[in-house]
Amino acid sequence: MVNGNPLDLPRLPIPKLEDTVSRYLQSLEPLTRDRPEDLARARASADRFLKGDGPLLHSMVVERDATQKGYPHSYIEGLWDDMYLEGRWSLPINSNPYLALKPPPKDSAVPPGSDPQIVGAARFISSLLKWNRRVLDGTFQPDAARPGCVRGYALQGGGARVAEKGRDTVQHYPESRHVVVFCNNRIFKVGLLGGEDGQSQISEDDLSKHLDEIRSSAFSEPYGPSPGDSFVGHLLTSKGRDECAAAREALKGFSPTNGATLSEIDSAIFAVALDDHDTPDLQAESRAFLTGDGGRNRWFDKHQLVVLKNGKMAVNFEHSFSDGMDWTRMLGEIWHDMYGVESKGVLPFPKAPLLASPPPPPRELLWKLPPELKREVACARKEFDEACEGYTLDPVEFRDFGKDSCKEWKMSPDAVAQMAFQLAFKRLHGTMPSVYESCTTRWFHRGRTEVIRSCTTESADLVSAMESESKGKDTLREALNAAATKHIMVAKAAAKGEGVDRHMLAMRSAAAEGVGGGEGKRAGEEFFGDPLVAESAGWRLSTSNLSPPFLSSFGFGPVAGNGYGLGYHIDGDRITVPVTAFRGGGHTDGKLMAKEVVRALREIGDVCR
Repeated sequence: MVNGNPLDLPRLPIPKLEDTVSRYLQSLEPLTRDRPEDLARARASADRFLKGDGPLLHSMVVERDATQKGYPHSYIEGLWDDMYLEGRWSLPINSNPYLALKPPPKDSAVPPGSDPQIVGAARFISSLLKWNRRVLDGTFQPDAARPGCVRGYALQGGGARVAEKGRDTVQHYPESRHVVVFCNNRIFKVGLLGGEDGQSQISEDDLSKHLDEIRSSAFSEPYGPSPGDSFVGHLLTSKGRDECAAAREALKGFSPTNGATLSEIDSAIFAVALDDHDTPDLQAESRAFLTGDGGRNRWFDKHQLVVLKNGKMAVNFEHSFSDGMDWTRMLGEIWHDMYGVESKGVLPFPKAPLLASPPPPPRELLWKLPPELKREVACARKEFDEACEGYTLDPVEFRDFGKDSCKEWKMSPDAVAQMAFQLAFKRLHGTMPSVYESCTTRWFHRGRTEVIRSCTTESADLVSAMESESKGKDTLREALNAAATKHIMVAKAAAKGEGVDRHMLAMRSAAAEGVGGGEGKRAGEEFFGDPLVAESAGWRLSTSNLSPPFLSSFGFGPVAGNGYGLGYHIDGDRITVPVTAFRGGGHTDGKLMAKEVVRALREIGDVCR
């Protein structure tokens, strides 16, 4: 599953040059309505590109893809991996999203008198082991509705990103038999599997006892070397990647104890956090899932289950080697197994063989820090506290309608949400936004994502109509239908690999090699240097829709200082949107944006009724 193509999926296609440029120019129209001279300049530049450098750069992309054997398995795979692994930014806020699970159904709730945090964590880990077994033993079934690339599924358990100077690496440990549990900034290894075949798993009751022992020990017993040493995890994975890499090397060079601890963390099936701070509302919960309490109990280089004191849980996902469709398939099967829920299309896990006796008790993993690293730990804590103070998260809990009503109105739920986001932004900032909506391309071998450029001429027409007091309901409904129809068309094209941004990235990479474009310029220099290329990909709205029924919310940070992050979940009767933004500079206001999203959704709902 990791290295092959068991479903014999086709290679990701390369769009035609003319189609990519046409889609790019179409995406500029709503952004430049009050700047016709800018649009005219971009069109002229694009025309010269099509007649000049464009065919050369496109042919370079096509030729490389045609002659490539093995990795990269598509024209964009290597560049996309470079984007993640060579990016030197810190992972929290900038890269890792969270997916929060719905609480258990009433008939599957935690038994009276039981600890919801301990029981919830034990249930999740037990079901995760069943998922992992299915992946490893060859009984994993492709997606029922439409089979897609299975590589991402295989990497969920035992995957790790490892910081290295200049470029990180992704490591995979399919034979891992343990998790690492973070509690009160201390780390414990918990063995889970054993027996003759190594695949008999710890019982849920024994696992609960181990987790309870960890929590008790983490708060009552003194830390081994010295209390300050327990914060090193925060240092390693909340900082920029080169700093993280340097810290790893310094740790390994100072003591074999540190190397052993790093190895146990990297090779774990999953990381688990048992948090102890209060989360009185959705805003506090969402911030805990996204960044934690100043990064306490976090290891951002691995997928990490976060379980709050009240039993609510989410997974903070490391993003470099997998995407939303991989995560939701895994979480869906785990959630259904945890709570004994049956749903159409969800294949139940077979009963797991249990260990005759529990594995050894949890073992604490220790750090030994030289004085200079202790100072860096203190500095890292301060820096990450400042980073967490530097972003806002304002959740929208819209309960007027959801997916069910949209279907009754014969309206795409995703289109409704996207139109509301654009209307809200226009009202708040006075201009139409460049919009990134993530779309999977996993129907192709090693396919990852493409951009749905959701801001279209039709969506801008709708926004103008909604802002006009003279437009009647029939006119507004007609504009909404046109915008939704165009949105669906753009989304379907992107899912087929017919977008703008991946092809543009590949051609821009080819141009960076310095091939001649005439008149002393590099090929594509004029076209890619046009300000609208950067503006249209500035992503003032970075959006993504993950709406399976077992999730309660989904969030991530903004990608632009003057923009917003909008992870949204459209349930049957509600829409949840954690609105994130960076503080300072006066460019954004997450609280006002959240209010405008609610207002826009209500008005669009009125149009549909």
